[in-house]
Amino acid sequence: MKYELNKSIEDGKENLKKWADATEDTLDQYHTRFDLFKVQLSFALADGEEKLEEKQKELKRKIAEYKMKLEELEDRGDLKWDNFKKEISSAWEHVNKAF
Repeated sequence: MKYELNKSIEDGKENLKKWADATEDTLDQYHTRFDLFKVQLSFALADGEEKLEEKQKELKRKIAEYKMKLEELEDRGDLKWDNFKKEISSAWEHVNKAF
């Protein structure tokens, strides 16, 4: 009976050791996966920042382009306004001369 009890205790210790080893292996796998996830996240964040910077540069370029176009249109508008004023003045002079 003492032999059976000792055998049972030894088997329990062995089973406990196997379980502990298996649990440690599983935890190591989770740690490795978590580390890989952190690396992937770091790459994704860096890539996202790079893309954001590219978009910001593109938007700044487009804003500058639109400002130039707007200035051109304003210049054209000023020129047209000046021409219109001259035409109205000229027409008014003709009306005044006619009457």
